[in-house]
Amino acid sequence: MKRIRLPCWLPLLAAAFISAGCCNRMPKGPDKPALDPSASGQKAIADYDTNGDGQIAGEELAACPALEMALPRVDKNADSAISAAEVADRINYYLNAKTTIISGSVEVTMDGEPLTGATVTFEPETFLGDAFKACTGVTDERGVAFVTGHDAKFPGIYLGFSRVRISKEDGGSETIPARYNTESELGYEATDDIPDVSNVIQFKLTR
Repeated sequence: MKRIRLPCWLPLLAAAFISAGCCNRMPKGPDKPALDPSASGQKAIADYDTNGDGQIAGEELAACPALEMALPRVDKNADSAISAAEVADRINYYLNAKTTIISGSVEVTMDGEPLTGATVTFEPETFLGDAFKACTGVTDERGVAFVTGHDAKFPGIYLGFSRVRISKEDGGSETIPARYNTESELGYEATDDIPDVSNVIQFKLTR
């Protein structure tokens, strides 16, 4: 049988064709939101610095639970307070991170039991501007919700600071304490640099 010698460039062309086809089938990741780090830093101070000393600390920090959660990563000078520049630096981190969104898997319990049929909303802090919208999900019989909303093609939560609201109505009346919804004390920093963080965001509520 006579062998046919293929041109040396043909396998390379085939590989390039296959690679291009695979890339075209892969969904493009979401674009980075149009955040303004400097403006956000100044707005955070305007929103939460009630004593006018130019920083967010103590009870002011407690009023923004997402910033309080993020304190170890935002407070670069370790003075237990957050400045406008530190907020801006953190937002610059989001804009330069390889990740744009994190998993939107959430688990909610009430007094140790799965909370079913509850709406979980991650509402971006107002100092982030209107770069991205709130993301929501509804818990199933396991108390688990898969959060999406800003872009249905990319489920998850955009990197940033959010106020979290958990609500469940029965006959038009709210069944969850106000401290978890209308007067929410819950917050979350969606980020990709928390060591050993679980893939499931957990909220353990009590009556």
